[in-house]
Amino acid sequence: MGRSNVTGKDVTVVVVPRERFSHALVSLNSIQQNTDVPFDLIVVDGHGPPELARELERRAADGRFRLIRSAHYLSPNAARNLALPHVVHHAGGELLWRSMGEGRRWLTERRPWNHLPLVKVKQPLVAGPTELNEFHCVLVRTDFFAQNGPLDEGLLSMAEETDFSIAVAVCGGSMVFEPASRVSYIPPSPANLLPTDRPFFELRWSSDWVRRSVDHMVAKHNLDPVSPVARHWLRFVFQHRHACATGSRTMPTLDILFGDFGSTLGKREKCEQLLRRLSPGSGDGR
Repeated sequence: MGRSNVTGKDVTVVVVPRERFSHALVSLNSIQQNTDVPFDLIVVDGHGPPELARELERRAADGRFRLIRSAHYLSPNAARNLALPHVVHHAGGELLWRSMGEGRRWLTERRPWNHLPLVKVKQPLVAGPTELNEFHCVLVRTDFFAQNGPLDEGLLSMAEETDFSIAVAVCGGSMVFEPASRVSYIPPSPANLLPTDRPFFELRWSSDWVRRSVDHMVAKHNLDPVSPVARHWLRFVFQHRHACATGSRTMPTLDILFGDFGSTLGKREKCEQLLRRLSPGSGDGR
């Protein structure tokens, strides 16, 4: 952990937008009410609605935190990088690699208890080493950035935590899962995704951003374009958009997600066409 450039405290908490703005004040209140360790707080406002911007400015003027505001929407890594100059939903996981032909690599992520409520976890969660982090909440030593540079802003929508985890392993670092740190994620739903949230939400989870992110990861780490992790990133975004729009985690039919493939196509042909459209570098921007 590096010291803040503002007060010299050992811990700085950075809060950035993930996919919406309507829970920003609730999150900030929770951090300040439930954290006993002395810390500095930096809030990055990526073009939030005017009423939120005014309230953040009022609180920042009171000295509650340092505010960094952007005049346009930010990808998560871009927002995190804005805070770096001012500071020097699963339980851990594994990255499973396999070599393929022509220098390509096959990558699978194993995330224990993914999407499982804590009350349904039947065994004790134990602190220990992990190969995979989650950016919902992560504590990073600032000397990592001094050695490796800022986070990769080519990753707009997905794979930021995977890329970061790979970088930690490559530089000989380590990560630890700490079950005593509990973070609540409130997923958007038709009832709580406000009109002021929608423009950023739709950009954050757009087909363009996720395809560009996956293409970038595939090229950067020599991944096979159809390795499980690449397919997961695409599938997650489509499923997340559907769940937030309908309140259901049941995946819709192919026609609902990707348009009418034509009544003459059989199931296998539809699946093959779907995989071609999802595969990075397919050239189909629809």
